Amino acid sequence: MASKIIKNRFKLLTFLMIFIVNSSVLTNACIGESIPLGSDNLVFSIDILAPNQQEHSGIHKIADVLLENLPQIGIGVRNIELTINDRIAERTWDYPMGNDFGYIPTYAQGGFDVVLNEIRWDLDYNYEGYFDSESISPNGLNYYQYNNTKYDNYLNSYLNESDTRGEYFGALDRLLYDELPSIAICYPRIVYSLKDTVSGFELELLNTNQHRLENWDNSDGHTIKYGFREKLSGTNIFNENSISDSFWMQAVYGSLYTRTRSYDDWIPMIANNTIVFAKNNGKMNITVGIDRSAKFSDGSQILSEDVKYSYELLLNSSRISSQQFNYAKCFQSIETISIIDNYTIQFNLDKIYFSPYKILNLGIVDKSKVEPLVDTFGYEIFDELPGSYNVQNILVTSCGPYMLDMLDLDNNLFNLSPNPFWNNLTFSNGEQPYLISLNGTYVSNDQESIEKLELGVIDFIELKGFIIPDLKTGYTFEARGPVTIELGLNMKHPVFGTGELTPVGTSESAINIRKGISHAIPRHDIIMDDLAIGIPGVAPYPMYRWDELVEYSYNLGLARSYLEMAGYRPLCIIPEETGSNFILLLMIFGLVTTVIIYKRKGKKV
Repeated sequence: MASKIIKNRFKLLTFLMIFIVNSSVLTNACIGESIPLGSDNLVFSIDILAPNQQEHSGIHKIADVLLENLPQIGIGVRNIELTINDRIAERTWDYPMGNDFGYIPTYAQGGFDVVLNEIRWDLDYNYEGYFDSESISPNGLNYYQYNNTKYDNYLNSYLNESDTRGEYFGALDRLLYDELPSIAICYPRIVYSLKDTVSGFELELLNTNQHRLENWDNSDGHTIKYGFREKLSGTNIFNENSISDSFWMQAVYGSLYTRTRSYDDWIPMIANNTIVFAKNNGKMNITVGIDRSAKFSDGSQILSEDVKYSYELLLNSSRISSQQFNYAKCFQSIETISIIDNYTIQFNLDKIYFSPYKILNLGIVDKSKVEPLVDTFGYEIFDELPGSYNVQNILVTSCGPYMLDMLDLDNNLFNLSPNPFWNNLTFSNGEQPYLISLNGTYVSNDQESIEKLELGVIDFIELKGFIIPDLKTGYTFEARGPVTIELGLNMKHPVFGTGELTPVGTSESAINIRKGISHAIPRHDIIMDDLAIGIPGVAPYPMYRWDELVEYSYNLGLARSYLEMAGYRPLCIIPEETGSNFILLLMIFGLVTTVIIYKRKGKKV
């Protein structure tokens, strides 16, 4: 009797073992792409850092998409921190290096893992300072800490070999595309709505704040009421803080050179047509003549000393300007700018700059009036509102097509009127701007924008929420904006950055993980569901050119295979449409299969 009980128990144990093994194999062989893995199946987890001010761009929604999709390839999301830019900066590009780390560490250690960000680029984007090894934070904006000798060599050729620059541009893009220190998610489009009487604007220039406002017009009274969507905060070109600040400053401050209306070339503005470029031993000299007819809006002559002094103000270390970073890279010191005579100035650059005309695009102020103010009141005057007791309108004395008549930061208003001396310039061909006035008004949301357009309170506005209205008295159009929404990755992260803590333990395994992350991002769904309009991202800074590179496809199976190449075990996800029912079916199927196997085994015995 005892032997029979033991034999039956042995049969039961054998049956259960076959059932467990069989069900396990079947369950782990499942395929699917819909619901997150359980915490026990995650291979590692990350923290996501993102700005909370850019809700209109859809960044907070993209963070939610990552929260849903990354666990499906085995990567958990511990935390999404939506915070202010200052908080992001102290964890990324402004991370304090005076600590136990000689680099920006992981989020858990006070740095970051990945950061969702909206990065802007312009028509002369310079790769220098963002991904090269010399610009790894805190020396530059390479907070990714990407370090690649091949990239540095390509960049050097891109910056110095202007005749073959195009091929190096492609090579730089290809490296970033293949190695993914920055994963480009999308390029949002911009929507503008305006009255059908408005004309003369250039989209590519407007999108990059290099517009030529002297060409704008409104056949209905030659006045434009412009609605802007970002609050004013800057008071002059040396205290520029927002896109709305840039809008009026671009019309007020004249420069030596400006862009053509087709945006792909440069022409003189307050310069004459005399310019000489001299290259020698990797350095460059630029000699520029000033138009002798060029005057400020108060009638004062524009001289070489005004040009040099304007650059001195920008480069002075006691001033913080949004433009300072770009110009500071070009000059070893202000002494490298030399006055040849009253109407000729020379820029002596310590290297061959990739876009020399861009250096000549700085707004000019009147030294004879500004310098005494600085000597008397210090650099604090640059924070004072135009028209105030100390500065009056001296810091906004114009040599551009318009003058600033009024700036009200409390109510977010500005008024511009034509510069009476603009038609003196050779550049202007003796013509005045078409508009007799331009009034700027802050509008807080899209619904208010559309209502004010219909009522005639404003004539022209950018719609932040990407609503495309059917206007009765105007039209709406889309434009490609100079913006990339990126996922910036910390290349010092021991898993997806260096790869040292992956099972394979190589930098190649880290690249594979980054490719897996990129394939787990549903770019087209993000554009359709969250942004309404846009282009799938390919490279971080595509400028306005698109080559043979295509976006990483949304493919969770392929994404998981890249993690497997990094040494992680094969992953399995139960399809959402079946859920627990699918598991139950697998177990029933496993039970039936086990019975068959067991009976056949019994017959053999």
